[in-house]
Amino acid sequence: MRFRRLALPLALTFAAAGCRRQGDAGARPPLAQFLVTTSDSAYWVASDGSALRVRGVPMQLTRIDGHFHELYVADDDRSYADALFIGQRVYARDLHDNDSTLVFEDMVAPRAALRYGRAHPGRRPLGEDENGSDDPAVVATADITILDAHGPYVSLDYHTDTSVVKGSTWHTTRRLVVDARTGERVTLAALLGRSGAARAQREGQERFTAARDSVLATRDSAARDALGSDAFHFDENSFAITSIDGAPAIAFAVPGAGEGALGSAIPLEPVLVDSIPGWPAVRETLPVATDATGAARWERRSLSLVARPTADGTGSQLVLVDSARAESAVATVSGDAVHVYWLDGAATGDGTLKDLERAFEEAARYDEAVRTAMRHTSRHVPPLARYASNSRPHIPVHLPWIPRPRPRTSPKRS
Repeated sequence: MRFRRLALPLALTFAAAGCRRQGDAGARPPLAQFLVTTSDSAYWVASDGSALRVRGVPMQLTRIDGHFHELYVADDDRSYADALFIGQRVYARDLHDNDSTLVFEDMVAPRAALRYGRAHPGRRPLGEDENGSDDPAVVATADITILDAHGPYVSLDYHTDTSVVKGSTWHTTRRLVVDARTGERVTLAALLGRSGAARAQREGQERFTAARDSVLATRDSAARDALGSDAFHFDENSFAITSIDGAPAIAFAVPGAGEGALGSAIPLEPVLVDSIPGWPAVRETLPVATDATGAARWERRSLSLVARPTADGTGSQLVLVDSARAESAVATVSGDAVHVYWLDGAATGDGTLKDLERAFEEAARYDEAVRTAMRHTSRHVPPLARYASNSRPHIPVHLPWIPRPRPRTSPKRS
């Protein structure tokens, strides 16, 4: 079993960070301690009033019932010499008791492997150190991306590739939400109630109709043919949870199934909803405001944390602002700052800091071979995605469909 550990683009260690304050270059940074999470990393920032210390690790975190949990994806490899079967599983590890819970499991690849084994009783699955064919005759793989987590609700992008005839590959893509406490799929109705789900579904369908009409009005023949084939059908349970200005929202993605672009999903503009269970706790981790430049701001008593987009748009510059509006530079992190968890008062009870210290130490030792092997490769984005939204999506859009060879090495998680 292989575990996905995303690479940390910036090598940050628990060392003093440079400080800068407007109007007073020698002033000290304010007292503060908090976590900043991006789509694939966590950064621990601490200031004792004399210096800032920052540590970054490739770890996805969420807080459930007062405990931090690490979310990770593991490969389930059941390949044969001439058949590639790699499913994936999503786990949530409680940093306090170190127990991992299975959150979601792909069943496409395991079922394909079971059918293959029954059809070829004389063949055996590959061992840990055995290599399969570079051009397998049969392929069934899954690719699961953790889009975001809002408390116990984990939003996933789920993509599968299957091929039983060389040169012809069937793809599927959809979104889903799972409850990390129970491992159960979360339906729209269970999340929003009957009336709330009906309203969100209606608005989602209207967005899909508008997106489809805009595609059919373009000169892109491939996109018109795809939508004109009636291959895409709105599914109210293909969604992710996101937010707009701190308010809960549902980001539908019309699932696809077929060859080529037919196997992608069409992301739609998020739909605002009235409430989601546990949202007040989630709201505390979200920015209180985002200005026209894209800078997001979090507040804690007399202190503010501002995340400003870098000039190239690939990262965020973190800055602490005290009550006198003096600034202290914290660090530049890769990607957008998504959640901030303040580590003070009740938030540090039950050994929280010790749990985090242990988890950060472990994450810092993740095998670089694992990080490199599981790093996402660039993929062609279908024309359908270009017309689905007229503005920047609120959560990452992941539309892979090109099957790619997976590493045969199976490093173990420490």
